[in-house]
Amino acid sequence: MDTRQVSTWFYLLELSCCWECGYFLKPKVAEKRESELDASSNPVRRYRGDRTQEGAEVWVDGKPLPHRTDLKKLSRDGLFEWSYEGAEPAQLALAILADHLNNDAAALNLYKAFMEKVVAYFDNDWEMTSADISHALENIIQK
Repeated sequence: MDTRQVSTWFYLLELSCCWECGYFLKPKVAEKRESELDASSNPVRRYRGDRTQEGAEVWVDGKPLPHRTDLKKLSRDGLFEWSYEGAEPAQLALAILADHLNNDAAALNLYKAFMEKVVAYFDNDWEMTSADISHALENIIQK
């Protein structure tokens, strides 16, 4: 996705400020605003995480998000976690970016900053769209 595509979505977003990374979208706003993208736009993927009895689970478009330990094993058991900085949130950040960017090298380059500035601030249950991730990355790269 190039910067021009990301900037066309910017006007649709109601943003909240994160003291660490700049701006990112509130989860509930993403759900409301996704329908405003017209059919000619790139398809919007939805990433969602929740803590269940089985542990922390993450889905992309309703399917389990691959942990991508083949790319780099950051957490001891390859598990996901969020709401703090550490190995498990780093594994989640890497998996999200590898899926979103479809570029393993870029995901490896950006996962640490994405973990520190976005994943560490997720609530117990969270949701982001691909547009939200692109916007967060745009802010991370600019800093």
